[in-house]
Amino acid sequence: MMGMTSAQLISEYYGKYQNEIAVGMIGSATMGMFYTPWSLLLATMLRDEDGSLGVLALIEAAGGS
Repeated sequence: MMGMTSAQLISEYYGKYQNEIAVGMIGSATMGMFYTPWSLLLATMLRDEDGSLGVLALIEAAGGS
């Protein structure tokens, strides 16, 4: 291990799990696409409840986007 470069160490460590990492990244990206509209819907519901675009609705919209 001591004679390996950093690139070799990284490929040795993560190379075994390349398929699992790819599946996890695809799942994260998919869930992210669903989280944004859901968050904006919650912000709209907060706006409708308060009657104006309040701080909580802005925080929810900013967090989702």
